[in-house]
Amino acid sequence: MKSSKRVTFKPVEIASMALIVVAQISIGVPSYVSKRESSRLQVIISNLKLIEAAKEECAMDLGFGQPSCTAKSMTDPDNGYLDAWPIGPVEGEYVENALGTNPTFRGKDVHAWKADSSGL
Repeated sequence: MKSSKRVTFKPVEIASMALIVVAQISIGVPSYVSKRESSRLQVIISNLKLIEAAKEECAMDLGFGQPSCTAKSMTDPDNGYLDAWPIGPVEGEYVENALGTNPTFRGKDVHAWKADSSGL
């Protein structure tokens, strides 16, 4: 008759596995946070460029002297400049500003966001 031995983990083995898991988490979480901030920054920059392109296209179609290239006119389905006004990945509003000036998000234009992303 065979005797069955039950194989169990020793407390030292369990502690070492827990230490390995904690080490992996401590390495992975900062990297995840950094990638998330980088992704949000890229969305903001992309949306600002999209608004600028729509504003320029609107100005060419309507005439450069027209002040009618507003958020409402750019998202009008008849015009087709923007399908919808962009929503930021973080709290804040996009402002189209007047022709000849860059659109902004949280008071910073695309060049300011590229230089300093601390506003996230």
